[in-house]
Amino acid sequence: MVGEYILSKGQRTELSLKATAKRRQVTNKKSDLVDELFKSGVGFEAMPLDTVTEYAVADVKACGEIYLQQLDDFARAENKA
Repeated sequence: MVGEYILSKGQRTELSLKATAKRRQVTNKKSDLVDELFKSGVGFEAMPLDTVTEYAVADVKACGEIYLQQLDDFARAENKA
């Protein structure tokens, strides 16, 4: 999120992982797996392990893919201080 904030150069940009993944066209979060459970008051500790694992794996993939893209973005001449 910090990297996205810096790269946005003061422009208002949604910085959530979900929005960033969508904007950068990388692995999407699996929010649909847990949204209804959260709304009904179920926390991660009470969710089925396979659901939590699938959700977590997608988050890690998205973060890694975003990070690699950010490295490329920071290496561009226009982003060097």
